[in-house]
Amino acid sequence: MGVAVSTEFDMLQEAIVLPPYVAMAIRPRPGVWEFVLFNFHELNVEQLNIAEYLKFKERLEDESFEDNYVLELDFGPFNSSFPRPSQPSWIGNGVQFLNRHLSSRMFHDSSSMEPLFDFLQAHKYKGHVNCLLLLMLK
Repeated sequence: MGVAVSTEFDMLQEAIVLPPYVAMAIRPRPGVWEFVLFNFHELNVEQLNIAEYLKFKERLEDESFEDNYVLELDFGPFNSSFPRPSQPSWIGNGVQFLNRHLSSRMFHDSSSMEPLFDFLQAHKYKGHVNCLLLLMLK
């Protein structure tokens, strides 16, 4: 039992205490969040969705908080074709991940190289092409 409780606390990201309630944000693995609400008077637990959890969190700052005019933004359409890291080792290495993804896409399809070559050809110094690779590919 001690090991299971210890593992749960390792996954705990934050807890909000507003007696008799405690809301917790648990992150069992990267990219996965769970939210729970404990009621210590009734000794029960219920799962919350993200909106309910954020409403509860707002009450920490303003006890009279009502959610009549809460701004909600949906960035889902912007993320539909965006690459997502599938391994936890990529966390904290986002720029390297994107560089590898974009370069593999660029070299996989030769037609995607044309805009790069056009850019490099357009940028000359004293009439000379600056990119050695571009000169070799001509």
